[in-house]
Amino acid sequence: MIADLVAKLETVAELQTVKQAYTLVPLEDLSEACPACFVIPVGEDAGQNTGDNYVNQNLTTDWGLFIVCPVAELDTVRQAIRTALLGWVPAGLYDHTVFVRGEILDLKGQYLWWRDVYRTSTYIRAT
Repeated sequence: MIADLVAKLETVAELQTVKQAYTLVPLEDLSEACPACFVIPVGEDAGQNTGDNYVNQNLTTDWGLFIVCPVAELDTVRQAIRTALLGWVPAGLYDHTVFVRGEILDLKGQYLWWRDVYRTSTYIRAT
């Protein structure tokens, strides 16, 4: 699913770099072109089993998007990402993507590191 999310974000014209995250720590010496977005899964939660003689659980998945850009560009970049992702349905049997939260991570030189979290859900089943 991360590859699908990266591919979707590559369609956002405001982003110069879109990749899977390779660190959880904001970097002083970021070499990628900015604005940049780094994608990482940040959590999953499973609901209670609703099956009688089988497993049927709702599974929610959260993705973190590390957005790196000058402070003055943050609103524009976040809005472009939000426009691309809200309501997007990942490949497979997933629900529409929703926004969960956003927060500042750090300010390194001229770049703000911001994390937005988006969520989708699906069902997992086993007999």
